[in-house]
Amino acid sequence: MARLENYFVDGTKVEANANRYSFVWKKSTEKNREKLRQKVKDILEEIDRANFF
Repeated sequence: MARLENYFVDGTKVEANANRYSFVWKKSTEKNREKLRQKVKDILEEIDRANFF
């Protein structure tokens, strides 16, 4: 049972993480995938160098 004798309202506003475009360009995804792979490779190499010494 819920009573509404005491209630509080928070005025926090949260921005949605939605995009008005429901499609993604194939070329853009391929480019970003390659950038991500290179970044992961660089990070792993840096970790290997740090663990070597």
